[in-house]
Amino acid sequence: MNFRILIAFILLSASVKIFAQETISLNGKWLFALAKNESEADKLSKFYTYSFDHSIFKPTPVPSNWAVQGFEEPIYRGFEDDKASEGFYIYDFTVPAGWTEKNINLHFGGVWSSAEVWLNGNPVGTHYGGYTSFSFNVNDKIKPGESNRLAVRVSQISPDYKFDVYDDWTLGGIYRDVSLEALPKNR
Repeated sequence: MNFRILIAFILLSASVKIFAQETISLNGKWLFALAKNESEADKLSKFYTYSFDHSIFKPTPVPSNWAVQGFEEPIYRGFEDDKASEGFYIYDFTVPAGWTEKNINLHFGGVWSSAEVWLNGNPVGTHYGGYTSFSFNVNDKIKPGESNRLAVRVSQISPDYKFDVYDDWTLGGIYRDVSLEALPKNR
């Protein structure tokens, strides 16, 4: 009887390890630059490359909103002529070398109002909708065991942003948790 319990415990322990997911929070101090207009945004357009000079970027917490952090005044009920500032975020991190055999997803709990995402200089995807979470599979772009650079361009203007700001504050930023989730390739 004890032998059966031991075997059951070993099998259960092995299955938990095989089917377990691992999560790493990417919350913390990110580098940030605010472009107050289109001309400033154009100067930052290659910010996601390693060769870009990030000396104007300042540390800011993620999650947060840049208006709450004092980078600009909060805006109520949308933007005049649909022109608004944009935020540029950079975050360097490392994931365990053992993640090479995992499916890795990058999760954003919320970004106001749209996000363009790059990982290690490669485009990952774009998301519109400030109140919805989203994720991207980054298996082909992430480097387990090495330094990785996540870059996010946040725009407060998206195709449908006016539906969300009719009677609300527009507070740009990565305002909810950011994380990486590693899952076994074969579940």
